[in-house]
Formats: sequence, C-alpha cells, structure tokens
Amino acid sequence: MRCQDASNIVKLWRCRFYLAVPFTAIRMYISNSGHSAVNFIASWQIAVGLAQVRMQYYYEIEEVMEKLNEISTVFANSRNANSLQRSAQFDKKG
Repeated sequence: MRCQDASNIVKLWRCRFYLAVPFTAIRMYISNSGHSAVNFIASWQIAVGLAQVRMQYYYEIEEVMEKLNEISTVFANSRNANSLQRSAQFDKKG
C-alpha cells in the first residue's frame, strides 16, 4: 500500500525513515567528496528520495499526467497572455 493511501498511524510509522536522511546525506557527501559533481544538496536530495522509496511514497501515472496537464495549461495560458501583451504594446507603438 502506498504511503498516501495509508492511515495516519501507518504514515507516522513510515516517517521514521526520514530520521536517517541527515546521516545518509553526510555519509554520501563524505564518501563522494572527491567528485565535484556531488555536492551536499544533491546528497540530501538523494537521501530524501531513498527515504521516500522505503516509505513507499510514490505517484501513480494518472496523478503524474494530471499534474503535467495542469502545468502545461498554466504554461500555455501564460504564453498566450505574454503574446497578447506584446501585440498590445506593438499596436500602441505602431
């Protein structure tokens, strides 16, 4: 069962994996300190992702597609608004 659908008690129990995030991030950062591509923020983000995998915190494809559609709609609306503003400014100048 995924974490989002679980009861509050189960969610609380699964949040125990977040306790290891600082230690995991520090360990990853120290072990990869010779590589310039891995900084502490990247190590932290990877550690959070690993904790979420252990918690079974994931999104289903329908949720992902719904969110992408929302983002694309907002992006398309903002592009249309910007193009309308530019055309209105052009009309005032012209």
